[in-house]
Amino acid sequence: DSDGDGLSDSYETDTLGTDYGLEDTDGDYMSDKDEVYIYGTNPNDQDSDDDGLGDNYEVTTDIGAGNVYITDPLNSDTDNDGYGDRVEIEEGTDPTDPNSKPSTSCDGPFAWMNPICWMTGFMDIFL
Repeated sequence: DSDGDGLSDSYETDTLGTDYGLEDTDGDYMSDKDEVYIYGTNPNDQDSDDDGLGDNYEVTTDIGAGNVYITDPLNSDTDNDGYGDRVEIEEGTDPTDPNSKPSTSCDGPFAWMNPICWMTGFMDIFL
């Protein structure tokens, strides 16, 4: 365990494909071991669910960084209400409450990130 993260060098190299010389291969401030054994996230990807919110941001609250919610780093829509976590955070709604939804989901600069807008024709202007 060259990097001291609790994972053997051979496990990191042969199974995970992570860098056995770095405790945090993807640089998201979560150790490879924590990503594998605690969160189930990808230690090679800073944003395992590709929602635009880093894994570390999703699993910790940081009032200074504007994050007051703990969301699921493996599900881009934690509350399964049809609005992505990042969209809800940007729009000021709660990504952990299915009853808290953006009121103008297809307006504003982040509409392109909302799959609901894709179905309503919003994305036609880009096609």
